[in-house]
Amino acid sequence: MANLTPKAFVALHLAGASQLWADVPEAMPAAVERLDRLVARTLDEDSGELVATHRADTIAVFDSPDEAIAWACRLQRELLQCDWSPRLLEHPLAAESRDDDDRLVFRGLRLGLGVELGTPVRRLHWRDGQVQLVGEVVDRACDYAQRAAAGGIVAGAEAVHALEEGAALDLEIDELAADVGPPLYAITARELSWRRQQSALQATSRRTNLPSYRTRFFGRAAELAVIARLADEGASWVSLIGTAGIGKTRLAVEFARRSLQDRTDGGREAWFCDLSEAAGVADALYVIARVMEVQLPLSDEIEVLADRLESSVAGRGDVLLLIDNAEDLIDELAPVLEGWLEESEGLLLVVTSRRRAGHRLETAVELDSLGRDAARILLEDRLATPRGVQVRFGAQDRPALQEIVERCGELPLAIELVAASGRRLTPRQLLRAWQEDEADTPMSRLQQAIARTFEMIQPFEQHALLQCSIFAGGFTVESAADVVDLSSFDDAPAVSDVLETLHNHSLLRSRAGRDSAEETRLSMYEPVRGFATALLDAEAAEEARGRHAAHFVRWSKKAVAGLEGAAETDWIGRLTEELPNLIAAYEHSLECDPDSAVRLVIVLGELDKRVGPLGGQKERADQAVVLAEEVADDALLAEALVVRGQTCMWIHKYDGAADDFARAQELVRESGDASVLTRALLGRTFAVGHRGHYREGLEYAKQAYDVARGSGTLDEIAALAWCGVMLGSLERDDEGVRRFSEALVLARQLGNPSMLARVLSSLGTAIGGDQPAEGRRYLNEALEIFRTQGNRRRATVALFELARVAGWEGDHRREERYYDEALVEGASIGVSQYEALLLHGRARSRFMRGQYTRAEDDLISALAKVQNQAYLDLSVWIWSYLGACYAALDRLAEAEKFFARAEEAIEDTDAAKLAVVLEVLRGFQVAANARKLYGADDFEAAEAELERAYACCEYPGQEGVPHVNEAHAIARALREALDMQVEQGLVPPHVAPTRRVLQLGPDARWFAIDRGEHVDISRRGALRKILAALVDRRFDAPGEPMSVDDVMAAGWPDEVLTPSSGARRVYSTINRMRDLGLDEVLQTVDDGYMIDPAVTPVRSKHHD
Repeated sequence: MANLTPKAFVALHLAGASQLWADVPEAMPAAVERLDRLVARTLDEDSGELVATHRADTIAVFDSPDEAIAWACRLQRELLQCDWSPRLLEHPLAAESRDDDDRLVFRGLRLGLGVELGTPVRRLHWRDGQVQLVGEVVDRACDYAQRAAAGGIVAGAEAVHALEEGAALDLEIDELAADVGPPLYAITARELSWRRQQSALQATSRRTNLPSYRTRFFGRAAELAVIARLADEGASWVSLIGTAGIGKTRLAVEFARRSLQDRTDGGREAWFCDLSEAAGVADALYVIARVMEVQLPLSDEIEVLADRLESSVAGRGDVLLLIDNAEDLIDELAPVLEGWLEESEGLLLVVTSRRRAGHRLETAVELDSLGRDAARILLEDRLATPRGVQVRFGAQDRPALQEIVERCGELPLAIELVAASGRRLTPRQLLRAWQEDEADTPMSRLQQAIARTFEMIQPFEQHALLQCSIFAGGFTVESAADVVDLSSFDDAPAVSDVLETLHNHSLLRSRAGRDSAEETRLSMYEPVRGFATALLDAEAAEEARGRHAAHFVRWSKKAVAGLEGAAETDWIGRLTEELPNLIAAYEHSLECDPDSAVRLVIVLGELDKRVGPLGGQKERADQAVVLAEEVADDALLAEALVVRGQTCMWIHKYDGAADDFARAQELVRESGDASVLTRALLGRTFAVGHRGHYREGLEYAKQAYDVARGSGTLDEIAALAWCGVMLGSLERDDEGVRRFSEALVLARQLGNPSMLARVLSSLGTAIGGDQPAEGRRYLNEALEIFRTQGNRRRATVALFELARVAGWEGDHRREERYYDEALVEGASIGVSQYEALLLHGRARSRFMRGQYTRAEDDLISALAKVQNQAYLDLSVWIWSYLGACYAALDRLAEAEKFFARAEEAIEDTDAAKLAVVLEVLRGFQVAANARKLYGADDFEAAEAELERAYACCEYPGQEGVPHVNEAHAIARALREALDMQVEQGLVPPHVAPTRRVLQLGPDARWFAIDRGEHVDISRRGALRKILAALVDRRFDAPGEPMSVDDVMAAGWPDEVLTPSSGARRVYSTINRMRDLGLDEVLQTVDDGYMIDPAVTPVRSKHHD
């Protein structure tokens, strides 16, 4: 865990990797192997090494930035000379390109490289125990690599500045504007200087979930050109309109992929959202939110959900949002999309639908059939591809191929289905089979193709396809094996074999699972699903849904066990992927199996706790309690109450949560379920703690620990951690840290990622004030885990705590940056109290820097988001800081109102720490009183108030006062504010504990040291002028001395003196000033004279 010395990191990002693997999979393994060999060889020769980090990127490390950048430039050069395969070089992302002077710019794989200098931290990975280098320097290097253009190098300021001190390299270095923080630099070796235009900074890393296809894209060149032209001309909403199976989805995805490759001014994020199974607009918004990794509030109000997504989209810059299968919802969805477009300048919507929306912002592109030639080429490719050899169809095949595509209506999906059913037939055999079996009833071309394929498969395969239509979203082979029933067919093979056949016939489509390329997920094309659903009779459908629900009840039990172990992150991914199926199983169980419905809600509660809020979870939790009461199962009811209580906690309904936890506690005492009892007690701890009743909370936490002690489970760790939280809130910090440390040992032994991260986060906060470096390390490790799991609520809290640690260190700029990042991270959570917490934190940072008006704005916004004072702890913080802001702005009546409200609230709590903070913040009100009295010439009262204000600075360090990091930080800010007001003459001259004061009367007629007697210098003209000039210089240019010539000009402005004569006069006058009592105030430096920086000069407006 020890810190290392500073290192130069180089991160590698392979541009267009996903597209290359999708388009030229046969060429990529050899290309990547060649790249790996090149990297290994050059690193060995240039004294670098590959290192393991917490990032998935390839990362090399060097002892100096000179070595790192020299290697990066060499790597870019040698990539041009590699022996890439001809197949790879045919692809646009790897093709050879030259500039106007025929100089080689690109050839083969293209890398973006990021270079940064900094000190990493060595630590053991929480899952596999591997030694890793982690820290902000690694994250920055990876970010720069992704932001660099293909073939470019982007370096951070620290690396470039250090480079200036190292060996000279023949480089072109261009500064790049950054949104926040220090600038970044694009670096190009001078011998490749013509690449400089291609090495511009990418504004954001490219993020996408676009589906990849195993087959090639054909045709549609004209349509692609039209869409690109519309986008370039400023169209913000392009709808691709056409019948089912005409290729809308594939065309939209192809455009999005090309946009990611080619556009430098947009399309940096591209998201694919399939609405085919959305039951309404709310469902559609939840689909879009899941895809874009936005967490929506617990609400059924469309406006609330839409606004949350709108704020997230608006903050992302250039986004291409592909909404597929929108025809059933487009009328209701159109106003929502309009709102997003009006607030998001960088948003481009590409919508696929069977009909227009008719909206003023919509530009529709009508799709016709593929076209005879393109359709024929597509059919030839699909017939040839699976055969494993290159097949060329001759002139004798052309008439049959042409008639097949005509019968398919030149529709791509119909062609895909027909080709899948005829891969063992010649074109003429395929046509003959179709002619013989063609139905007499009128059907659409696509329906004919689906029906034709359906008729060609075996009866048991048909039966399996119909049953697959009841899955929601998609399914695994394992799930299908448990749900699809083929027992009525004696000759039916294993379900997995049947699914493979259906996939080969293009009746099912596939993609790799979330966690493993081997765990294939299957789904149905929407026209195929509609076809299958229509054929599945009601009785068979009901039986299949029953098996579906029973399967996911059993599967969810395994999932809950997985969530409690070291593989938790994998299980979170699986649960998220199966969320539509879990909800479908719950809805089916509501009427026929209430016990199962409750158990599914409990499982969803575990997912909600980790990556929520899940849409509709509060309503499901309410229903689960009702159902559990009906089945009269106390143990089940207790679990349902705990789930509902946890859901209420996340939306800060503490009273309702406390009631549920208390009721669950009473029920479970009878059943003896230790785990449910522990969670009920910890829920009560949470609820009362947020109301400021820490002693009561500590008692519940201790009871929970007594129940779970020795179990080695998540419950025991959670109980220890909550004991630590309550002890820290009760000023028993050392005891709290000990509990956190005990919890950390157990958490690392158990290996559960989210519990480990929760303990790390709590411990990092607890020690952050006294050991900021260690606190940051724990918090950053927690943040990494939360982000890996997609737990934005916890990630936001970790960022909040990192900001607090920075504030305690006095680094308020970094503190505000953390708050800004947390506000972006938490914008999608949808719980107003979270935003209130973060706004309050940023206001605190601004307050500490004297930005009282900006702090007030944040605090007012935060106060509006704290609903019904449910979060009393946070409300008190906001009221206290608002009081201090208004005091600093001389709005004393408003200040007193908020201070009084905070004091009244604290009286009913155990929040002694809050009381300490409030006492120090009151110092700003006392200082405001001093300013007011001094302005009214009530000098004696003003001095007394100023003495009280300075005493507030000393309060946190007094004996018997609890140690509160926040209070010490506020005391520092108060002292700085008071010293500044003394300097500005806004309050009486005062001997601050750490500074001396030089008080200067009007027109410099007198001076006094530390409130001592006035020294009259009204008749010493030159001396008076020089002293006034020295004080002016101190105010105008602190730390800058006055030269002898400056002093001469100030003391004798109208006289012409020789240099030697002037110097003698200056020397004599300065000595006289020292004799009058200014000896310890004046400083003589090489360049002249100045007021000692440790002395505070004050201009008095009073003559005596």
